Amino acid sequence: MADFNLGAVVEQTLLARFDLAMLGLYAGWSQNGLGIQAAAQALKTIKPSILVGNYSILNEAYYNTYPDGRTTKLNAANWWLRDAAGNMVQWSSAYGAWDINISTWAAPDANGQRYPQWAADWFDSQYFAGSSVFDFWYFAM
Repeated sequence: MADFNLGAVVEQTLLARFDLAMLGLYAGWSQNGLGIQAAAQALKTIKPSILVGNYSILNEAYYNTYPDGRTTKLNAANWWLRDAAGNMVQWSSAYGAWDINISTWAAPDANGQRYPQWAADWFDSQYFAGSSVFDFWYFAM
């Protein structure tokens, strides 16, 4: 806990009062050099019985703001949702995320996966693989 700033310690202590905490962390998230696994473990250190999960969004992603492996794949597979003119679309421009074509009309990649299948594997590798820290995953649209 000494590596977290005071604000993070206060937030973790408040979250640890509950029996369940759902985080909204994203690939590459860190605070003071500590990543996703460390943040979840900090809650379990305070309260070992707490159930910790993460919230992931399936149908939208940042295009240029936070480029990561998912953005690279979305570009390579052309899985962005587009209008009739071929322009990328977004339901809200308020925070810069763009919509993803999650339908079966999108072409599969070289492995035969469409975005939802690929994304489940990718998110798993980013947050959960090899970890017993997270107890659940909320994958929403």
